[in-house]
Parts: sequence; C-alpha cells; structure tokens
Amino acid sequence: MKIIYSVNNRIGSNNLLLRFLENLNGHEVKIAAYNNSSYSINTVDWLLNSIHRYNGLYIYQLHSTKYIAENIELILKDVAEFGPDLIISDSEHIFGYIANQFDIPLWYCSPLNLIEGVKWNKKIPYSYLFNQYMSHKLPKADKYLIYSPFCDILNPPPIKENYNWVRPYYNESKSVSIDENNRVEYLNKILRYIDLGDYCFTDGNTDNISNSIYNNKKSLVTP
Repeated sequence: MKIIYSVNNRIGSNNLLLRFLENLNGHEVKIAAYNNSSYSINTVDWLLNSIHRYNGLYIYQLHSTKYIAENIELILKDVAEFGPDLIISDSEHIFGYIANQFDIPLWYCSPLNLIEGVKWNKKIPYSYLFNQYMSHKLPKADKYLIYSPFCDILNPPPIKENYNWVRPYYNESKSVSIDENNRVEYLNKILRYIDLGDYCFTDGNTDNISNSIYNNKKSLVTP
C-alpha cells in the first residue's frame, strides 16, 4: 500500500511520526511535515514550512493567497504521480484538502482528536493552542482516530460515534522526558528540587505519557 503521512506543526507530533515509521512494515510511505514535527527524521518528502508565504503557520484553504502557489502546485503534482492509496494525517490540514481534492481515503490519527471526539460533560478551559485548533475545521475524513493511552484507563471518557481509539506505540519509560527544547533549561531548574523516586517527569507529550502508563510508572506532568 502507498501511504502519505502528514504531520502538523506540533513538537509532540515528532515522536508519533518516529514511532509510526519504526513500526511500519510492507508499505511505501512518503512524509509531509514541518520542522517542529520532524526534527528526529533525516529527510521528509514535503517540508510544509515552504508553502507559507509569511512567517505565520496558520491554516487556510488549499489555494489561498497566503500560500506560495508554485509550491502547492508542485505538491499536487507529486501526489498525483505517487498515487497514494491512503493519507493519514496528524491533524494536518493541507493534505486533508489534497485527499478530498483527489478523492483519496483520509484518516485523521492524532491526540488532538480528544478535543472534538470526547463527549465532555462540562466546558473545558482550552489553552491558546486548542482554541486555535478548534477555530480551523479539518476537511472531511473517512476515519477519526484518537491516539491516546486514555483508551486503556479504568474508566475511559466516552467518545462520539464517528471516533475510535488507537492505542499508542510505546517504549521503555525514562525518568525524565523533555521534548520541548525551549523549556529544557527551565524544567531542569525545577528538577533540582524534586525527588522523583518512582515517578517519571515529562513535559506532557502523548508518547511520553504513554511510556509511563504502559510501563506502570507514575507521572509528573508539566504541560
């Protein structure tokens, strides 16, 4: 099967992408990603930073003047030549629009699907990031998959009918897991005053929390 895997501009998406590639067998895959979401990958097929005309990385319709039209057209040509059987998107809009345009099956697989997919029983005070995500509706997809270890907790939150859980890949847990480089110095100062004991200290990315949960470790989370 030919697969395109597209990744949005979150730092935490890097780990999800890396684990997807490590566990992919028997398929031909091409990657679309941003610098932030592919820093552990040697090469990607499409660097999505290159389509934005301005510094901001907001999401607009596929043929918006906010994008560099020539680069969009090159991506469309590449996708047509590759002829993918499936596009999997970690809440990334551009290849969602491309999937709809070429009538390619599209799956959204992302921790961010918790936001729309869970039947919240009260209003959630979303952060700025979540508010930005909620303001941009993703193009229609064939599947909506919630990538989260919360599927395996004792009482998982109820989810909407058109959503499904996906159990994350996981590795051996580390005592300290900090992926956001701009916070390393600050978090290391906090660590000086903490006796971790049998806890794992993480900046809150889904894959790090998954490592703790599936290795039966307790977590200290600093989102």
